[in-house]
Amino acid sequence: MKRLFNIDALKGFAILLVVLGHAIQPNDPSHDSTIAFRVIYSFHMPLFMFLSGYLAWDRRLSLVKKAITLLVPFVSWYCISYLVTGTYQHLSPMAFLWRVILDQDWGLWFLWVLFANFFVLSLALRVPRRYQDLAVVAAAVSIKFVSIPWEIVGFELIQWYFTFFAAGYLIAKHQSSLIRWRRPAQVVSIVFFPFLVSFWYKSDSPSFLPYLRDTFSAYNLPGLDLILSAYAYVVPSLGIVLAFLLISVLQHYSIFAALCWLGLVTMEIFLSHELFIYFLTQTLGAGGSRIVPYFLSALILSLTLSFLLRRSKLLSLALLGKQDRQLLGARHGRASGVPWGVLPRKDDPGVRPTGRAVAVDDSPLIIGTPRAVAADDPCEHSGPRAPRTGIM
Repeated sequence: MKRLFNIDALKGFAILLVVLGHAIQPNDPSHDSTIAFRVIYSFHMPLFMFLSGYLAWDRRLSLVKKAITLLVPFVSWYCISYLVTGTYQHLSPMAFLWRVILDQDWGLWFLWVLFANFFVLSLALRVPRRYQDLAVVAAAVSIKFVSIPWEIVGFELIQWYFTFFAAGYLIAKHQSSLIRWRRPAQVVSIVFFPFLVSFWYKSDSPSFLPYLRDTFSAYNLPGLDLILSAYAYVVPSLGIVLAFLLISVLQHYSIFAALCWLGLVTMEIFLSHELFIYFLTQTLGAGGSRIVPYFLSALILSLTLSFLLRRSKLLSLALLGKQDRQLLGARHGRASGVPWGVLPRKDDPGVRPTGRAVAVDDSPLIIGTPRAVAADDPCEHSGPRAPRTGIM
């Protein structure tokens, strides 16, 4: 059984960015002005959403399974956060639940938004096959014009991230015809991403906005909002292209195998790492010198906790969203979304030795020809199906 090792490595790279970003925040009061933090946050979650959509192509979509995989741990870990951290003890259980419903932009919002994206995709794919691409594009565009009186159930996040999710789905579906645009996209991202991201801020408007506003006001020019909206999407899109390019370079080095392995445990790391960072900062204090130690500690502790939770079917289901079939695969060493021991091997038909490290065949994006399985770990995949070639 072949795996998409480049996708595994991309997931591993993305989860490292997530943990590093969360380690920076409590330890650097001025993190939003730190270039490393701004680069990470400019594209790391859009990258995850893009990969989720990419791996959702050409597979049966079960919303029940998605609910178990994504929403069960979503609820469980919020309950743990409420009971253990004490941060929200001033709220009654019902008030805490209401806050979770109303405001998703904190904690484990990614799981809820990812499930909502799968739900929207499932609605778009109910049309006849020949109209499905148009339906996905229409959903991505029309959802932008839906307005609600207040931010509820993370709808603003769904509006923002479904664009990247849909883009991943459509690019995966049509990558053979888009292959000729791979090199131009890489060149554009190399040239423009470093420049454009220098103006990007997580908690503020782009730093060029005052100058742009003055110029548009002086000459009475229209289209300022359109430019800002385009900028908001262009920066993460270029970052995603650069991430694909980086992984294609790293596949010739030993770190590629490590990223592949981490890519198989993204759900486990994502669910618990922030809780460990919280306890570390509360117990040992915060400071710039603690960013790397807390980053590494959160990774190790998350992986250790995952190993322990997988010993119990009930805990694995409740806290990791892993079902019996997935656990069975783990105990028999199969790559059914299971992290243990699934790495690129020299005897794999889709892998070749390079002397220094194990690398994959020189396909532009993906390795092998598997059927994609949706990104619940936050993305997983397996199984051969139709031949596909990559584009990035």
